[in-house]
Amino acid sequence: MIPAQTAPAPLAIDPRAQQVLQLVNAERSQAGCGPVQMEPRLSAAALAHSQDMADRDYFEHNNPDGNSPAERVRAAGYTWSSTGENIAYGYDTPQQVMNGWMSSEGHRENILNCGWVDMGLGIVDNGTEAPYWTQEFGTTSSTWQRGQ
Repeated sequence: MIPAQTAPAPLAIDPRAQQVLQLVNAERSQAGCGPVQMEPRLSAAALAHSQDMADRDYFEHNNPDGNSPAERVRAAGYTWSSTGENIAYGYDTPQQVMNGWMSSEGHRENILNCGWVDMGLGIVDNGTEAPYWTQEFGTTSSTWQRGQ
């Protein structure tokens, strides 16, 4: 008998993450895409990456050990059929980070990818400096049709 899978426990959601989710879904709605929902495993992967960047003082999608966003998302327990990542540093507010992402072609494409239905966000304050932001998007094979 295969044990039943249980949903991951929800993370305490940073109010800034909720604001980013609202801003993302407003942009997606204007582009004709359905909304994304906050997904705890993606948020855990995003938070871990933001914390790692702050702790080890780097700013890259691949960490110094060579782990990619897709590997981190899978290690967090999210079995994706499609995934993507946005990172940011130097923005103090959700509106500022969204303005930055929407002004960048690749980041904008991630936000407006109508095939993605899940999002996670990790924000780590770095002392007196601006926070590190990591945004993960994904679709599992079971949710792919929902996003189409």
